[in-house]
Amino acid sequence: MNQTNPVDFLVVGAAKSGTTTLFETLSKHPGIFIPQRKECRYFSCTRGNFAGPGPQYANNVTRSLEDYRELFEKAKPGQLCGDVSPDYLYYYQNAVPKILNEKDARIPIIIVLRNPID
Repeated sequence: MNQTNPVDFLVVGAAKSGTTTLFETLSKHPGIFIPQRKECRYFSCTRGNFAGPGPQYANNVTRSLEDYRELFEKAKPGQLCGDVSPDYLYYYQNAVPKILNEKDARIPIIIVLRNPID
């Protein structure tokens, strides 16, 4: 785990595309640590003053790096740390610059999509 920013990979995706199933599956892998709270939303950079899905969304945004690090404190040495936050795909204009600033362009990003007709 990186002490500056703990994340080794990200999972983003469309609604109803299977990110929850992937979150649950990755959480069971002994070599991977995923916080119990799906959707950390740290890189979304939302401020709460937006027309969105409701106040509960704004209350579940991790705003500080310190709070973000705390989500990964239980990771064991050698485990890869992942953040499953599908909304990074929707808030990419905010998320990408922050990811590049705090990580780098080589961070693996798993993008989960679905056929909208199915």
